[in-house]
Amino acid sequence: MDIVRRRIQPGVVVDVATALTIAGCGATVVSVAAGWAISPRQVAAQGLLPVIGGAAVIAAAGAAFRRRRAMLAIGSAVALWAAGMIAPAAIAQSRPAWSQSARELTVYSANMRRDNTTPALALAKAEQSDADVVVIVEYARAFEPALRASGLLEKYPTVVRDEDDDRNLLLTQLPVKGTGVVHEAGFELPSATVVVGSTPVFIAGVHTQSPTHFAYMDRWQEQVSGVARALDGHDNAIAIGDFNTSVWNPPMRRLLDWGFTDAADATGNGLDRTWGPAPTGTDVQVPILGIDHAISRGADLVPLSIHEGDIPGSDHRSIEVTYAVR
Repeated sequence: MDIVRRRIQPGVVVDVATALTIAGCGATVVSVAAGWAISPRQVAAQGLLPVIGGAAVIAAAGAAFRRRRAMLAIGSAVALWAAGMIAPAAIAQSRPAWSQSARELTVYSANMRRDNTTPALALAKAEQSDADVVVIVEYARAFEPALRASGLLEKYPTVVRDEDDDRNLLLTQLPVKGTGVVHEAGFELPSATVVVGSTPVFIAGVHTQSPTHFAYMDRWQEQVSGVARALDGHDNAIAIGDFNTSVWNPPMRRLLDWGFTDAADATGNGLDRTWGPAPTGTDVQVPILGIDHAISRGADLVPLSIHEGDIPGSDHRSIEVTYAVR
């Protein structure tokens, strides 16, 4: 046993750990570039691309210290490739001149979590936002007394409810041209066409399947793609809510490639994280993935800002997005 211990040198352990780290990071970066979404773990790793890129940098630095040229070259290539994918999300896009004097539209979204034990506090956050449109997902029937007491129904005269289990709500205080529930890819999107000045804007609340198991993977991809179909036919449209996908997961990348703008990306806040567990025994949420989004399409819409907020009793953070509307 002593002979075996002497043969296993610390440098060898470092080299093996470095090689495994670079290989794992490289596999994740390649899967993002190739558009592969095979397993729940792979999907989660893609959502952690900024962390993966940081790990590749550390591994490359370790290879440089150990003078392992091949590993240094591969690790550096992986880190640079990841950086090229991450950078656009952190750089704000330019805005057209008309957006500086345009009317504004603010939309708030919160995933309450169905087992929320403090729904009144969570709904109070939505009421305090004073947004023009409020979208609430994972709304349970048990929250109805808290909703009635929250003041939201008085402030927002138009309420659109999910037709099945009241899983999603959309509320607005703006004039509306129409409301309804869009059925697409096995899920429902409460929607309203609101009027901002004289411009109609279609808004839909989103809550797609979570890809937590192999059995859900196909449905997850279909539903994320279904968001695009749900917004078809509208000149100016916004979809907001819990997409259960990061901007580096293939379904979301395809969605954005179809002409949609992610508000967080456009404002340089694409690295923000909105979902994460609370450590056992605490109420402090630790966000690790950015899966709540507001996407838009239309020549008369430009995202100006996005802000996150606390949702008591939920494992999500809220998002509040302000748009310029021409």
